[in-house]
Amino acid sequence: MQTFCRERNIKNMTRSLTSLILAATFAAVLATALPAAAPDAAVPVNKFTSDLSAAALAVPECKAAADAVDADAAIASCFADTTLFFSTPDHVCRGISAPGAAANAACFDAAVAAAGKLAAACPQTVDDSTPMNKDAIYKAWGNKAAATDACTVVDASATRPLALQQVYQSHSQWTSWSFTGAPSDADKKKVLCVDANKIYWRSVDSVGVAPTLYFTSLTDAQAFVNDIGTTCGDGFKVPNKH
Repeated sequence: MQTFCRERNIKNMTRSLTSLILAATFAAVLATALPAAAPDAAVPVNKFTSDLSAAALAVPECKAAADAVDADAAIASCFADTTLFFSTPDHVCRGISAPGAAANAACFDAAVAAAGKLAAACPQTVDDSTPMNKDAIYKAWGNKAAATDACTVVDASATRPLALQQVYQSHSQWTSWSFTGAPSDADKKKVLCVDANKIYWRSVDSVGVAPTLYFTSLTDAQAFVNDIGTTCGDGFKVPNKH
């Protein structure tokens, strides 16, 4: 009797195992027969217009301008996943979106045109006291003359040839004097009285709308340009506060 029960249990277990194997096989065959689900389309996390404040976007004209900029083919191509504020000078000025990427001169014109459109439609606060005036970034880069000066190649042989990049280098050295002490007048002139500072500031209305970016922010910009004016004299514009 015990032998009979064991044999019956073994048969039941075998049938159950066989059923599980058949079910798994059928599921695998069915899975291969069905079309694969299409991957979700990539949605950019950042947009060229992402630096606009919520208050600005609450203005209907600003929201419409932002939607138009986001739909612009050139902006979508040049700034696929980057805000204007967090772009690099090479990205904005030369269309180089990543190290080793090819340049695209059309990106500069697209950026300036888009920034001008947003500056015209969106309220922006100009604050001369902050080195990272994110709220006025479109007003700054929408000034085509100032943007062109910022992107001028001052020294093609330099690692960082653009006026904006060289102004930032000059500013960094100027900032270091607060720790090391001011150098001689001759050495100050070597740092401050450079072509980049002459070119960059000439079309800037106030330091709060200087076309800069997060990675080239200028602290104490008004004191910086005041020192340029005092040290360098004629030919070097000193923008006033807004």
